[in-house]
Amino acid sequence: MPILHAESLIISPVVALAKMAPYDGYKGLTINQITQELEIEKLERQFPPASGVVFAAARLQVLASWQSVLQSEDGSIFEVFPDGHRHLVKIVEPPISVTIGSKVKLL
Repeated sequence: MPILHAESLIISPVVALAKMAPYDGYKGLTINQITQELEIEKLERQFPPASGVVFAAARLQVLASWQSVLQSEDGSIFEVFPDGHRHLVKIVEPPISVTIGSKVKLL
């Protein structure tokens, strides 16, 4: 029976993360490259919620300066004014649901 040494049981957090990686795209990469890839993926996951916060703040800033904004809602584009009233600008195609990672052909 082989003898296990304590130091062989200790692995770095990066190696542990690499072993738990969701896909095999890390094969052949160095630990530094894997670390960089994981950091990039972490930042990419932060974009959608961060952009929503920034967009909402910009919208409020524009309305606070007594300017109107355009807003799409259920297949319609409205001009929204600082006092809250809305004016229908145009009827457009309603939004579609898209699965993350899929490709959609736009006409």
